[in-house]
Amino acid sequence: MSAFLIFLGEFRKTNQHRGFSNTEMTQKGATVWRSLTNREKLPYEEQSMRLKEKYNREFSRYKEKLKSRKLKSNGEEPILSKKAKRDPNRPKRALSAYMLFMQDFRKRNDDRGWDVREMVSNGAVAWKTLSGAERHPYEQMAKKDSAKFHRKLQQYKNQQKKLRLKAQASKKPSTSSKKAVTANSKKAVKANSKKAVKASRNKTKTPSREEAIKRRGAARKQTTSSRSNQGRKKTCRA
Repeated sequence: MSAFLIFLGEFRKTNQHRGFSNTEMTQKGATVWRSLTNREKLPYEEQSMRLKEKYNREFSRYKEKLKSRKLKSNGEEPILSKKAKRDPNRPKRALSAYMLFMQDFRKRNDDRGWDVREMVSNGAVAWKTLSGAERHPYEQMAKKDSAKFHRKLQQYKNQQKKLRLKAQASKKPSTSSKKAVTANSKKAVKANSKKAVKASRNKTKTPSREEAIKRRGAARKQTTSSRSNQGRKKTCRA
């Protein structure tokens, strides 16, 4: 956090009863800051250095922790994974009051040359120093945006549900196709039944090879037996 923002936080507290808007408070605070001597600014600059060092230490610990979470542990998959692809048609989530304030804060301090971390850090401090009345406009905007988001989200969900039902309906076979399948199944069963009956009849009419051999053997035995009987009769007559 910069020395100016630390000073501005104190300036807001001592002048919050004056009824200044957020922009007016910042402008007047900047005017007073420019009028301070280097010696008067020194306590704020020292405090800024301490806060910056503390922030850098905490940010380094955060990065190390985040890095360790991404690494595989005990052969398991990483805890953090890439974000799933977002549907471009899905409504964007509404911004919070703080995020709306940060948009304004970035625009108002774009010429200060801060990097992303400094901008976020300084903006967070500036947000904390705001009074309830100063936060109220951002909270009202956030409330309206949230209601709008939920309406659009419900419409999106309803639309997605219709698309899923339509896709499921297209996969199901129609009634006519069901009837055609049933009719074909009945025809197939009937044809198979006829084939089975025909095969059984043919099996009855046409003896197998073994049966034919047995029948021929029985016929030969019968012929031999009748011949032997005739021979015996002739012998007896003689």
